[in-house]
Amino acid sequence: MFKYNFCGKEVVFLCASRTYYHNKKKYYLDGNCYDSLECADFISDPDAVIIEETLRDKKYLSNLLDLSKSKRIAEIKQKHSIVNLIIDLTYGKGIRKKLKKKLEDVKHLSNQETRLLLEVAVFDKADIEYYPVELFNERYGRAVELSEKIDIKNMKIVDFLRYDDRGLSLRNSMFQDELLKMNRDKIYTVLKELLIYISRYVYEGNNDVWVIIFQSLLKEKRLNEQFVFTEKEIGKLLYELKDNYEDISYYWLQLGIYEQQKKDYAKALSHLKMAQHIQPKSFKIQHAIARNYLKYANSQSSFSAAENLFETGEQLMKALIQSREYYIQKAKPFSISCYVLEKVRYIRRFSVKVTVKELCELRDMLKSVYRPEDVYIIKAMQEYYKLLEIPGKQNLVKITFGSPYYDILRKTVSDRETEDHANMFPQNVLKLING
Repeated sequence: MFKYNFCGKEVVFLCASRTYYHNKKKYYLDGNCYDSLECADFISDPDAVIIEETLRDKKYLSNLLDLSKSKRIAEIKQKHSIVNLIIDLTYGKGIRKKLKKKLEDVKHLSNQETRLLLEVAVFDKADIEYYPVELFNERYGRAVELSEKIDIKNMKIVDFLRYDDRGLSLRNSMFQDELLKMNRDKIYTVLKELLIYISRYVYEGNNDVWVIIFQSLLKEKRLNEQFVFTEKEIGKLLYELKDNYEDISYYWLQLGIYEQQKKDYAKALSHLKMAQHIQPKSFKIQHAIARNYLKYANSQSSFSAAENLFETGEQLMKALIQSREYYIQKAKPFSISCYVLEKVRYIRRFSVKVTVKELCELRDMLKSVYRPEDVYIIKAMQEYYKLLEIPGKQNLVKITFGSPYYDILRKTVSDRETEDHANMFPQNVLKLING
């Protein structure tokens, strides 16, 4: 499509994908004109104002029509979620009563049917596209009947599920959340049993549906954020699966990240080295090891203990940043943001003397991958500029309208004025801005 001439018209492609696939393939977009956006189902204060205006303009205020503008905004904000708001505006509060009644019907299902329903809900929550029909046939094929015969007086599991030749999924996302909430104490056991069961199909180097399920269910971040597992629960699950996945690099990677989150960098390094032994060319593993060394160094209490650790991590991270391999180059912004943040912490924590050459090197790294929408690079630039302020080396970066450091500087000055209203905008800063 990029090769066609559209006669001066601008063509915009709107694409969407599940988080798993997006994270796997987003680096292919680099080099093209694109924005990567995450749509979170949460209503912030600015969102509520925009939503109220949009609903008013489109005459879709429904039951909010009789309220004042300020009360509408407050009511919209109270819904917390876009889904909740849409349901209340479309169906009213009665839909929740129907949902609760439907949940009562679940109690009349057999133990096997209830178990399957909960497993499918776990898949949906983990953003896995479907529960494979092969898995259903093996685990429930003879015990659960997916019949299309509808009997209002005797609800069947088919009333809660939709399925095709690939697999099963829930009919209603609201039902998924309520079902998981109602069975919170069973989720750990269900998830563990699923991971043990599919381990027979997960092989290193494959990229099939079983690997996708395995990685989606075991990801440390998802266990914490989506399933609200405690640190103790995540650790217990990971270690209980050791015998099932000891030949899989992704398992050791997640175990290493878990220990890294606990700040046990020595144990994390051991696990990450196991992952590297299985998959030596994996960028993710190489990056995790390099970053672990840097974090390990910054956790030390003395410079003498930190120096060798940091130099090792720095050498490994720079090798990734300077790599000419296609896939590693695509992840260069992430490597640079991680490296700069840890480098700045190291310099400040241990009062390390840094040369102008080194400061320029960090500046040029950030400049080479700068994109205004990359929050990680912006954060790294903010910390880098704070570092320049210590020796008074702000003149190493250009502060002109439109430059990334202009907004950073403006925010820094604004924060300082908030802390002390007596301080006026520094004259040397005005000179820098005015050129």
